Amino acid sequence: MPSPIIIEQTPLGGIVNEKPYRYFLHAQLTLDALQISYVTWVLLTLALPSITKVHTQRNLRMFGFVVFYRTALDESRRLYLKTTRYQEWAAAFESVHVCVIPHRGWFDFV
Repeated sequence: MPSPIIIEQTPLGGIVNEKPYRYFLHAQLTLDALQISYVTWVLLTLALPSITKVHTQRNLRMFGFVVFYRTALDESRRLYLKTTRYQEWAAAFESVHVCVIPHRGWFDFV
């Protein structure tokens, strides 16, 4: 049985696997994973234990959040998602016990 969806949003822009996408991304957070898709292709599925932290962004360059995660080879990576609903996403990540670091102002860049 699929895990219930906590939050999902489309369209989104952002950077996934170091490649920029312009407003055709779909993201959904379940009790088990964060899944990022582009149109009909799944780009990335992250199990929640692999996510180390989420940093919300509200600065001169971006509104959204950055997800820091570890790969199967124990490499540190990050992805960026642009959204004005970053506070809702932060609350959703906190509800599944992922560390969320709030933004610290207009000049806080990650």
